[in-house]
Amino acid sequence: MRTLSLLLMPVVMFLTTQAHASTHLDRMQAFYRKLGPFETTFTSTPHDPLQGAGNSEKGRVLVGSEGRFRLTYRTPEYKDFIYDGKQVFFYEPEASQVTITESLEGSDLAVIIRLLSGKSVDLAQFDIISSGADEVQIARKASAPKGGLHRAVLTISPQGALKRASIMDPAGGRVDYVFGDVKAKPKLANKVFDFKIPEGVEVQRVKL
Repeated sequence: MRTLSLLLMPVVMFLTTQAHASTHLDRMQAFYRKLGPFETTFTSTPHDPLQGAGNSEKGRVLVGSEGRFRLTYRTPEYKDFIYDGKQVFFYEPEASQVTITESLEGSDLAVIIRLLSGKSVDLAQFDIISSGADEVQIARKASAPKGGLHRAVLTISPQGALKRASIMDPAGGRVDYVFGDVKAKPKLANKVFDFKIPEGVEVQRVKL
């Protein structure tokens, strides 16, 4: 009987981890679905496996209906990362460049944005590596479609708000996003997510 218990223990631990992770993610999605359009602040810090932490960037996040979002970097330089519901625009004024992608799904941030907008995420594409009191770590399965999020650690408040997201790439680098308190914006108009390409900038179109 003791041998059987030892054999079953990893299975029980796995199922418990899956249940905890699902509870965390369900709570977070329920929180954002109830909240609706909102605004928050963010700080992002890149980490290179050899050089360590890079310079932090700070800005504002607006999340609207149908998954629309706008990440506006304010310091140290202004940049805009916008999804208008159809295309993704990344505008870098100092480089006089706009990068356009036709889909959000190939982006590392796609899963995070879907969670922030209260949309469901296909967890069948991910393994649940660990789940603590307020953390969930997910990793893309080898059998899942290529591209998109590789691995992430999500820190979720008891209320369900995403407080921190560490997004990791296959080469060992990562970007840490720390989010501030959320502010509901029920009257947030879709035109906030419209983007008009400025004249004279270089336009690059990328297929993910």
